[in-house]
Amino acid sequence: MSLSSSSSRSRSSSSSSASCWLTAIPLEQHGFTLHKSAFRDALCLRYGWHPSNLPDICPCGSKFSVDHSLSCPTGGYPSIRHNEVRDLFTNLLTEVCHDVHKEPVLQPLNGEVFQKRCTTSDENARLDIAVSGFWGGHFQRTFFDVRVFNPNASSYKSVQIPSLYKRQEQEKKRRYEERINNVELSSFTPIILACTGGCSKLTSIFLKRRLRITSLVCFWFHHDPQRFYSVGDRKSLSTVNRDLNFKSLLFCSASSLSTP
Repeated sequence: MSLSSSSSRSRSSSSSSASCWLTAIPLEQHGFTLHKSAFRDALCLRYGWHPSNLPDICPCGSKFSVDHSLSCPTGGYPSIRHNEVRDLFTNLLTEVCHDVHKEPVLQPLNGEVFQKRCTTSDENARLDIAVSGFWGGHFQRTFFDVRVFNPNASSYKSVQIPSLYKRQEQEKKRRYEERINNVELSSFTPIILACTGGCSKLTSIFLKRRLRITSLVCFWFHHDPQRFYSVGDRKSLSTVNRDLNFKSLLFCSASSLSTP
C-alpha cells in the first residue's frame, strides 16, 4: 500500500467514533462477533496493512485492492452494506416511532416545479425509511435516506473527513429535501456513515434524539428499558455508535475478502 493510501486510511481511522468498534460488546445474538481471522482483517483495514490471501484481480477485471473492494459494485457488497444499515435503523425506529415504512415511494408529481434543479422529479423516487413522530408531533412525518461511503476512495483523499460528511449530507439534501418539504409536507434527514467507522453531525443528532425518545417512552409508559436496547448495551451514545460502526465494519471486512 502506498504512503498516501496509508496516510489516508490513518486519517479516516482516527476520526470521531471510528475506534468504537474495538470496544463494542461482542453480543453473538446480534451478530457482533468476529472470528480471529476476521478480526485480523479488521485491524488491517484500520491501520492500512495488507490483509493476507487477497486475490490479485477483482471479479470486475480491475486490479484488486482494499480500497477498490470497498467501492466496487461487482458482487453487491456496497448494496449489502447499505441495506444492513438501513434495516438496522428501521428496526431502531420501529421501537420508538409509529407508522414506520421501509423504502417508501414518494407521491407522484402533478406539475410541481422546484427551485433546485437537482431535486429529483423521478416518478418512482423512494427513500430508505419514513416514520411518524420522530422530530415533530405525533403525526409529523420524517423521511430518512442512508449513505455508507468509503472515505479512502481516490476521489476523496484530498478532502478532510468533516468536509466529506458535510458533502454527503448536502448531496442528499439537494436531491430530496425540497420535494419532501413541499410535496410530502414532511422533514428529511440524511443518515451518513463512513465504512471505516464514524458518522456525520446530523446522524449523531439523530442517534441522540432516538435515545431521548426511548427514555421518555420508558418513563411515561413504564416499559423495561432493556426491551429497547436490541443492538447491545445502549447506556450511552458512544455505545450506540460503536455498535453501528462495528456492524458496518463487518461488511467492509467481508467485501475486502471477496474472491473471483
